[in-house]
Amino acid sequence: MSTPSPSSTLRDVQLIVAHLRQPQVIVVLCIVWLSATIAGPFNTLSELTLPTRALYWGLVVFVTYAVGAFAKQMFSRQVSKRISSAPFGLLVTAFLISLFIFTVLAVINAIFVPSWTRDLLQAVTVYVVVLLACLAVLVLRHSTQNSVMIPEPKQAMILERLALDKRGALISLSVQDHYVDIVTANGREMVLMRLSDAMREASDVVGIQIHRSHWVALSQITSVQRAGDAARVTLSNGAELPVSRSYLPAVRAAGLLPKTGKPTQSG
Repeated sequence: MSTPSPSSTLRDVQLIVAHLRQPQVIVVLCIVWLSATIAGPFNTLSELTLPTRALYWGLVVFVTYAVGAFAKQMFSRQVSKRISSAPFGLLVTAFLISLFIFTVLAVINAIFVPSWTRDLLQAVTVYVVVLLACLAVLVLRHSTQNSVMIPEPKQAMILERLALDKRGALISLSVQDHYVDIVTANGREMVLMRLSDAMREASDVVGIQIHRSHWVALSQITSVQRAGDAARVTLSNGAELPVSRSYLPAVRAAGLLPKTGKPTQSG
C-alpha cells in the first residue's frame, strides 16, 4: 500500500479528533467503561482492585477505540482502492484494524495482568474476539450505509471547466492577470475568467476569500499563522497563501484566528 501524504495524514487525524470529541461518542464510551469497571469481565473483578480495574478498563475502552478509529481511517480507503470485492475488503480491513487494537491490548494486559502473557489460549481467544468485533462493526456500518440512500455531494460548477483527470476536491482559486488558477486535489488548470465569477461557480464548496487574489476551501486549510498585520494559510497540498489585512476580519469570523488578542509579530 502506498504511504499517505503528510497532509492526508494530518487531515485524517483532524477527522478522528473531531469524531472523538463528539458528545455522543464520549457518553457511549463512558457507559462502556463504567459497565466494564463494575462488572469486571475476563476475571478482572477478582484479579484487580476497583481503582486499578477502573484505570485498566479506562485504558482498554478509550485507547483501543482511538487506535481503532485511526486504523480504520488509515486502512479503509487504501483497501477499497485495491480490493473490489466488498466482503473480502471488509475482512482485510478488520484484520488490519484488529492487529493494531490487539497490540495495544497486549501492552495494557502485560502491565496490569502479567499472567496474561503466559496464557497462549487466552491471548488467542482475545484476538479472535477483537477480530470478530472489528468485522461486526465494519459490516454493520457498511450495510447501514448501503441501505440508506445517501445523495452524492454536489460537484462545484467550476470543476466542469477542468479536464476529467484534474477534477477533485477543490482547494483554492487564485487570479493571475486575466486567468484564474483552479487548484484541486488532482491538479490545477488556468482558466480565462474573473475571480468573482470563479467564486460564484464554486459556491457549492464552503470557502472564504482571504485576499483580493485568493479564495480557499475551508476544509483544505491545515493551519493559519499571523504575520504582522496579515496572515498566511497553509493548505492540504502544502501551498501557502497570504491573508491580506482587509480580509482578516472575515478569517477571524470564520474561526480561523482568535477573535481577541494582539497579533503575533513575525520574525
